[in-house]
Amino acid sequence: MASSNILAEKDYQTKVLQARSLDNFDKNIICPNFTYVFYTELEINLNWNFHDPMEQWYLLFAEISLPICCAKKINENNHTPVQVFVYPPNRLIIYHNAKIKYRCLNCINEWTSARGRAIFQTEIPCTNKYNCLFVNLCTQECRLCRRNIQPSWYLCETTRVMKSVCRIIIEQFYSNRNFPLPIHQNSSSDERFIQRASQTNGRHHENLCQACREGYCYDSHRKYH
Repeated sequence: MASSNILAEKDYQTKVLQARSLDNFDKNIICPNFTYVFYTELEINLNWNFHDPMEQWYLLFAEISLPICCAKKINENNHTPVQVFVYPPNRLIIYHNAKIKYRCLNCINEWTSARGRAIFQTEIPCTNKYNCLFVNLCTQECRLCRRNIQPSWYLCETTRVMKSVCRIIIEQFYSNRNFPLPIHQNSSSDERFIQRASQTNGRHHENLCQACREGYCYDSHRKYH
């Protein structure tokens, strides 16, 4: 899972600075720069604990191959919006559900899904190796023109998911270091399970959903559409 070009350091830090400049009000909407929030929440909720650059984490948007039988294992815990799996010898996989929106620029169709899916992958931290957190934001096909559409995330959902992922990484890899929570974060709340409310009434189209086709979707038809 190592990447040879993750350290375009100036460009990466530019994204972080741009993300930090977002007004809090903007976190309640969808906007083209939602990906910046992924970077800044990683900095705020995880990287602030590290002074050594070799301990810090780098976020990369990429479709990385999942371990064999990874899709089958998800069914063991299919009613939880956050699922965490550790695969020998050193792989951590996090499936995370979110409410997101899709816009097709080809036919101007748009729709909202409460079964948006993000898949995070990383390896156990080790000495003299950069920590890479890979994330795949699963796509859906437009039901009108069948184009493959990238998701647009609500910024509040992006914030919620990244806070959750950072907490999971700390719990998995740094539980013995007693990292304090960021001062703005309430330790008594567990936001990882509080998804943005959905008014969606239509059914979920499994044949149009990348996560469904590949076996990684959030199987919660009783609650979400």
